[in-house]
Amino acid sequence: MKKAILAMAVVAAGLCLSTSAQAGLVTGSQSFGTTAITPNGISGSQTALATIGSFSTLTFETGSSQSGNFVGFPVNQLLNNSPLDTTNLANFTLGNATFGTFLSAAGVELASPTNTRTFDLFGAFTPGTNSQFAGMSGQSAELLITFNQTGGAGNAISASASLAAPPTHTIPEPGSMALVGIGAVGLFAGAAFRKRRKVSA
Repeated sequence: MKKAILAMAVVAAGLCLSTSAQAGLVTGSQSFGTTAITPNGISGSQTALATIGSFSTLTFETGSSQSGNFVGFPVNQLLNNSPLDTTNLANFTLGNATFGTFLSAAGVELASPTNTRTFDLFGAFTPGTNSQFAGMSGQSAELLITFNQTGGAGNAISASASLAAPPTHTIPEPGSMALVGIGAVGLFAGAAFRKRRKVSA
């Protein structure tokens, strides 16, 4: 009996230690600036921000506005990213091996003032090799990208972005509605299954 109690105590202690040793989640925020922007198929003199369907080139770099685990990450670090399709905000990537990578799963364009467009992307951030993230694991995150074109069509377009982990806003309504729809289908399927079981019984 004593051996059994001792064994249970050892197992319980091991569970406590393994739980406390688990990696923490990366939390905080990081700002980004852009050094290059190229809209697809539109020359600079004709560009109207409101008409752009995608950006073939967006060169982001880390900014100095940081919080949480991102504090101290080097600024002006260039990041890789995929082209931004303004009509399909899923699967947009941003990052590099040192910083880590954000991958969007969904997104929405927010209502913005004239000559401004803001895109809210939701997905996950996986930390990179920088010592800032030692022992940290990835988690859900939100990337907000804002484009500005002061003076309207024909003028230069600038952009800024910020990453927040975990997200500071809720998942956009279309995604929420899709989840509600999936949940409703599950409920109806479960009810139908129970009804069939009652009938066969």
